[in-house]
This record gives sequence, structure tokens and C-alpha cells, in this order.
Amino acid sequence: RFSFRYGDVNGQTGIIGHELCHVLYFNRHSGIGLLRLALGHLSRRYMDHFEYNTDSVAVERGFGYQLIAWNIFLRKAFGMKNPEQAPDPFMAHSGRERYMSIPSIRRVMAASPAYRQAR
Repeated sequence: RFSFRYGDVNGQTGIIGHELCHVLYFNRHSGIGLLRLALGHLSRRYMDHFEYNTDSVAVERGFGYQLIAWNIFLRKAFGMKNPEQAPDPFMAHSGRERYMSIPSIRRVMAASPAYRQAR
């Protein structure tokens, strides 16, 4: 049975899409590339860049609306009353986004051919 404590199916699909984009990354890199990633986990800057880019790839592959749903679910879980307008609880200490915010996702979607309506 589905449990609402993990969000709706749309949001769950978004996080699964994000994780599948990690799998794409792992499959495309050699042992040295994976070693670099392992060492990169020691750097906040590297991980901010890595996770943000993973979200970007997920959006480009059609998971934009689902990532927005996941982001809204998480903000509601943090008790934010207006999740689309609330400050980003996932902003890194440096001011960089580790995961894409809703406005960032929407910007990538607006620029992506994957979201253009057929005319």
C-alpha cells in the first residue's frame, strides 16, 4: 500500500529519476573517473556541483515536473506553508545550490527542447 509519508508518486518518480542519472554517470566513467568521484565526496564544492548537475541531467531527460513535486514535498515536510515561495532549505552554506531549487528547475525546463509544446 502507498504511504504518503514518502510523498506522492510524481515526487517519488522525480527522486528515482535523479538517482538513475547517477547510474548514467557511473556507467559512463572509468575506474579513474569513479575514483575522482569518490575523492570528490570529501569536497562540499565538488558535491554541490555534482548533485546540481545530476538534477540538470534529470530535468533534461524529462523529470523536471517530478523534481518540482519532490522539492515541494520536502519543503512541506520541513513545515513550510508556501513551498514554492519559501526560502530554499537545501542551499549550501556557500550560497551554492546543492540540489536545484524550484526556480532553477523551471529555468532549465524553459530553455530545454524537451519541454517545448509541439506547434
